[in-house]
Amino acid sequence: MPSDPRRWSQEDLDRHLARLKPKPTRDDALFGVKEALAAAPFKTAGMRPRKFRNVPVLVTFAALELVNGHQRLCHTFDSGKEAEYYGTLALRRQAGELEDLRLQEPFALMAHRQDGKPEIIGEWFADFVFHDLTLGRRIYCDVKSDATRTAVYKIKKKIIEACHGFLITEV
Repeated sequence: MPSDPRRWSQEDLDRHLARLKPKPTRDDALFGVKEALAAAPFKTAGMRPRKFRNVPVLVTFAALELVNGHQRLCHTFDSGKEAEYYGTLALRRQAGELEDLRLQEPFALMAHRQDGKPEIIGEWFADFVFHDLTLGRRIYCDVKSDATRTAVYKIKKKIIEACHGFLITEV
């Protein structure tokens, strides 16, 4: 195999991926979601627990998904709840209820300086962004539990909604 992955042929890539993990032949909308949730969580031996005790879940997609501007075949969701919600969105997309599903879409947190010029002070990532055909509008989702609705999150949410002019749907 060539040493530079950008110059691999399709056969080289297929051989490489076959060595990493055997690829199942299932081709449904929930490909990998149920299996990932049932599988053992990532090994965290020697690591301190996460702030909200969530367990990351790796999900393999049935087709390429746009994740943070890049097309991916798999994605690590921050929690099982987020992975489950992706499964419901995948089913709705397959049923034709939504389109243009994007994961981890970034949005700038902006403030205005005293001279009136805008300044980017941070960013917020929407867990899911999609166009809901039943409602006829774009939906910006953030998967949250009660524990993760911190004061910082509430401030970020208000800034995003004021700057970008849309409402964030919490799931």
